[in-house]
Amino acid sequence: MLRAFLLVASGACAVAAARAQAPLCVDESFQFGHPPADVVYSLAFMEDGRIFVGGRLKKPGPIIQYTGLTRVMPNGTIDPDFGPTYVSIGSQLTIEGDYLFLQQGGVGFLRLFLTDGTNDYSYLAAPYHGEFITAQVSSYHNFPDGKQWRLGEFTRKYYDADGNDSLSQPGYGLVQALPNGDYDPDFDHKYTPGSYLRNLSELPDGRFLISARNAFTYEGTPVGALFKLWPDGQLDTTFHTSITWSGGVSPKNYYYPDGRMLVFGRFMAPEYPNDTLAVMRLLPNGSTDTTWPSIPFLAYGYFRGLAAVWDHLEIEPGKLIVVGDFNAIGHQPLGAITTIDTAGNVLWDYLPGTGAGFTEAIDTNSPACRLHQIKVGPDGYIYIGGTFHGYNDGCGDHPEQRLLMRLYPLDVGVREHKKVGSLLVVPNPGNGLLQISWHGYREFDLEVRDGLGRIVHREQIVEGSGNVELHHVKAGVYNLLVTAPDGTRASAKWIKQ
Repeated sequence: MLRAFLLVASGACAVAAARAQAPLCVDESFQFGHPPADVVYSLAFMEDGRIFVGGRLKKPGPIIQYTGLTRVMPNGTIDPDFGPTYVSIGSQLTIEGDYLFLQQGGVGFLRLFLTDGTNDYSYLAAPYHGEFITAQVSSYHNFPDGKQWRLGEFTRKYYDADGNDSLSQPGYGLVQALPNGDYDPDFDHKYTPGSYLRNLSELPDGRFLISARNAFTYEGTPVGALFKLWPDGQLDTTFHTSITWSGGVSPKNYYYPDGRMLVFGRFMAPEYPNDTLAVMRLLPNGSTDTTWPSIPFLAYGYFRGLAAVWDHLEIEPGKLIVVGDFNAIGHQPLGAITTIDTAGNVLWDYLPGTGAGFTEAIDTNSPACRLHQIKVGPDGYIYIGGTFHGYNDGCGDHPEQRLLMRLYPLDVGVREHKKVGSLLVVPNPGNGLLQISWHGYREFDLEVRDGLGRIVHREQIVEGSGNVELHHVKAGVYNLLVTAPDGTRASAKWIKQ
C-alpha cells in the first residue's frame, strides 16, 4: 500500500515538475533578492551569468535604503561583491567593452568598471559639467568610435572672455559627447525649442528613430512627434509621420519585409481620433498605416491615454509578447503582458495566465503593475523586469515573484497549445451552470481564476461529469485552465452574466 502511494506521489511530482518547466512558465528557482518596492527599468547580462539590474531598488534590511543599481547572481540573489552607493536611479544600462554605462535621468551619466562596479572618475559626465547643464536625460546611444548621443532637456552655457557665465540658453534636445564624456565641440548640438526629445532606437540601416513630446520644427522643418535622423544628426526628410504627441517610443521596433514598421510606446495621431495607441504601424515613408487596428490597451482605472507598450519579444514568426503599462485590454483584466500577432490580433490563449499581479501596494498607497523590459539572456531564459508583486503564468500563481523574474525558454519541450484540442465551454456567456469539454481528454483538473488571477473554483473533471456549477462567483470575466494527467494544458475565457 505504501509502495503504491509512493508511486502515485512520485508520478504526481513528475507531472508537476514537467508542467512547471513548460515554456514561458516561471522558473521558481530564480528569486530576486530585493524587496517588492519601486521598479526595475533595465538589464545588462555578463558573460558569467550575473546580471546588472537598473532601477530604484530597496535594499534588504530594517533600514530603508535604496540603490539605482544592483548585480545579482544567476539565481537572482544579490551579488555580495557589488554594491555602489552613489547610484540613485538606473534608467538605462549597456555594457561596452570593459565598462558599464549607466543613465541616471536628470543626474546624468556614469561609466563604471565592469569588474567591480566602481566609478570611472575620468569620465566627465556630471550634470553640471562643461558646456551643457543637464535638466533631464531620457536616453542615449553609444557609437562604435566611443562618442555618445544624449537625448533629453539641456541648457547651453555661454562664457565671456574671462570665463564667467554670460548667458544660458535652454531648449537643446540632442547633444553629442566625446569618448571621455565631455561635450563634442565639433558637433552641431541640436536646439529643439517647443519640445524635448524622449527616446531613440537605432534602425537596421543605421538611421535613428527619435520620439519627441509633440510635433514641432526641427531646424526649420516641421516634423511629427516621431521622426528620423541620420548619424550626423541631420533630418531624414524622406520620412514624415503625422503623430502629434508621443509619451515615448520603445528602443525596439518590429520590421516587415516590405519596409513597414511596428512602433511601441504611447502615441496620438489624427488617423485615430480620441485614441492613444500603444502600438502603431507605419508605412516606409512614415505615414500611418490605418489598416492596423486600435488595440484597446487600458491602464489605472481603465484610462486609455495612460497605457503603453514598452518592449516586445518575437517568440514565433509574426507573434510578439508585449509588455508595458496596462492592466486591461478592453473589458478583459490583464497584468501588463500579452501576445499579439503582426496583423494586430490579441492572441488571448497564447499566454493562458492573467499576467503580473496587483497583489499589494508597492511602496505607495495603491497597487502598481508595470513591465518595462523583456529580454532573452545568454542562458536562453526570458527575463522580465518592472514593478509587480505576484505573477500568474497559467501554470499557477507565483506570489513570491517581484520586480524581476525568469521564464523558461521556448525550447523546453513543445508549446503545448499547439497539440491540444479545443476547450469548449457552453453557454458562454452564462449564468453559472456550464458544460466544459476538452477534445481528446476525458479526465482533467479544472481551475477557475478571476481577473486578478485568484482561484475561485477547483474541480476534477472525470468521464461523463462535464457539468460545472459556478453560481457562487460574481459576474465578470474568468479564465478556465485545464490540466491533463500528462501535464498538457489548455485555457478558455468565460463570462459570468
